Amino acid sequence: MCPEPPAAPADGGRLMQVLRVGDLAEFLDEVISDQPGLQDVWVEGEVAEVTVSRQGHCYLTLKDERASLRAVAFRLTYARIRFEMRPGMMLLVHGKVQVYRERGQVQLILDSAQPSGVGDLYLAFEQLRKKLEDEGLFAPAAKRPLRPFPRRVGIVTSESGAALRDVIKVLRRRCPVVPVLLAHAPVQGEVAAAALVRALNRLATRPGVDVILLVRGGGSIEDLASFNDESLARAIRACPVPVVVGVGHETDFTIADFAADVRASTPSMAAELAVPDLADLRRLVVDRRQRLSLAVNRELEHKREQLRQAGDRLTRQSPALRLPELRLRLDERQDRLVSALRSGIDRARRALEAERRRLEALSPMAVLGRGYSLARDENGAVVMSIAGLGPGRRLTTVFADGSVVGEVIEVRPSEAGRRG
Repeated sequence: MCPEPPAAPADGGRLMQVLRVGDLAEFLDEVISDQPGLQDVWVEGEVAEVTVSRQGHCYLTLKDERASLRAVAFRLTYARIRFEMRPGMMLLVHGKVQVYRERGQVQLILDSAQPSGVGDLYLAFEQLRKKLEDEGLFAPAAKRPLRPFPRRVGIVTSESGAALRDVIKVLRRRCPVVPVLLAHAPVQGEVAAAALVRALNRLATRPGVDVILLVRGGGSIEDLASFNDESLARAIRACPVPVVVGVGHETDFTIADFAADVRASTPSMAAELAVPDLADLRRLVVDRRQRLSLAVNRELEHKREQLRQAGDRLTRQSPALRLPELRLRLDERQDRLVSALRSGIDRARRALEAERRRLEALSPMAVLGRGYSLARDENGAVVMSIAGLGPGRRLTTVFADGSVVGEVIEVRPSEAGRRG
């Protein structure tokens, strides 16, 4: 309500209306509140600055090339905004205009906000994706390979969803011998993300689970919001076993897809990647058995040929083939040896005979045979001279046909002995 004007001056001058600051702020607030167009307004502008109070209220300034406007998103409203508002961002906001009486400021009270031209969920998705990517959470080096033959497959999804039926169908068709363990969790709604994290952690502790499939069917970006949750992405990377994420259709991408060890385009494809196809394995075994049999036969044939060639070489080099030749050589060498021995013996005999004759020619006995004799003293020593001999000495005179023992009667030196 407009305040009453003050009384007119006594001198009849022009009336002057004087208002208190609070009255004017209240008056402006009432005027603005009475304007329906200002209570349901859309405003587009660039964020100039943003401040979030300790109570959770978000204060920001929107501007364009002509003016700026203060705006506020109170705690409950701000909690519903799924992206981070930053300076420089173009926003399309909805709310109502009010006057902040304590400061006399016109401000826009927001009840919703979204990036200008881009949905808030998509912007939140991009901001979270970039944040986790900068942390290295999506690095290829962090991805773990899948085991070719898992002992058990874990599945995290809704027990009533079509995704579970599709996955079970594929697993039974491809590898029915691998057991499956389901951890039920809602895949949509405000509590879905936390439930998915709990289910993932439960399966990770079960023995024998070598791979976990995190799956759900397709939907809008709002429907897939629980798979764009930061806590779920971190739980996937912290999981001790590889996680395959198959969410929605081939064109759907979520934060969980980026965090997964393996991203599958659909839930059915996740099942395809998780287990081997027994039919393919059987065909592979049959093919390899045939190839192995052929290889073994080829190797055996090769070894037989090598053995035959070795036998031929051994036959050609066999001692049995050389025995006649060796016997002939032995006979020849034996004959040569006998001949050489005989010749050697003959030579030895002739040499011996010659030596005998020479010895006989030099033998004293031969000299005695020619009429000579020799004398030996009592000790058997040959007496070479009369020196030392005297009468009475016993001498033995040796002839060719015997010997005579006598006694020296007289010693007569020769003329030569006297001269000597």
